[in-house]
Amino acid sequence: MDQSLKRNTVQRELVLNAVHSLGNHPTSEQVYLYISKTHPSISKSTIYRNLDKLCENGELLRVPVTQGAFHVDHTLKPHHHMCCKRCGKVYDVQTNEIGDLKRNITDTNGCLITDYYVVFNGLCPECNKLNEN
Repeated sequence: MDQSLKRNTVQRELVLNAVHSLGNHPTSEQVYLYISKTHPSISKSTIYRNLDKLCENGELLRVPVTQGAFHVDHTLKPHHHMCCKRCGKVYDVQTNEIGDLKRNITDTNGCLITDYYVVFNGLCPECNKLNEN
């Protein structure tokens, strides 16, 4: 096996394992810091490049947040996200209404929706409590 291909496979596995271990939609920086603890010689650009490739190949999902660094998600099934404007936390939210909206748009406009991403921006429950006080 070509050494560069083998190295790339090892690096990709490191990145995938880090995203799964970190959970909760880590940023590219969090993935880098996690991996660099056990592999200090790996460069930030290598991690970022592998994150990009994994997202392009559909092995990870890039969460399209409106502010700050990009986040990644290992859950590939359709779901939605909430991004806190105060603390930056990104987490999954469950709702059936988005699926109904997709069907309504398709039925009304005669189009075929193949992909969509919904990210709600606001305050997470913890920051909302701080906001109320």
